[in-house]
Amino acid sequence: MFEVLNDPARLHAMVVHFPIVVSVLGLPMLVLVLVGLWRRQPWLGAVRWMTMSAYGVGMVLGFVAHVVGESAMDALSVELSAEGMAALDRHEYMGELAYVVLAGVVILLAGTWLKKRKASMACGILAMVVGLLALGWVGLTAHVGGELVYEHLMVR
Repeated sequence: MFEVLNDPARLHAMVVHFPIVVSVLGLPMLVLVLVGLWRRQPWLGAVRWMTMSAYGVGMVLGFVAHVVGESAMDALSVELSAEGMAALDRHEYMGELAYVVLAGVVILLAGTWLKKRKASMACGILAMVVGLLALGWVGLTAHVGGELVYEHLMVR
């Protein structure tokens, strides 16, 4: 198991799944935050902290996936076609922005602690919108990564 930590390509493949899971499972949590804000539920604080923590972990592991992906790219032992290189560049660019979008959700969730109800609700609604954007962006990034592996044969 520890040899995975020494192989950037395998480590990237392992770590990259966490932001995907967070972007999917985070949406129901964001809905709960909105319901809690709207109805002023006593459990809102706990759900808000759990949601911020989940997106925070997704953001950090998205950054780790980006850094490890850079190492995996440097250690690449496969000759890629021009189309494959374009897909690799696209995946790299998208991966750089994936953790930034997840960070946006965390920041907007922090805004739900504002005292003014309208501002708090606006931050909650924007967090949901950015959460949906994150789901789409992370999903597209994963799709391009899948193309690299399966269409351009980056598997060893």
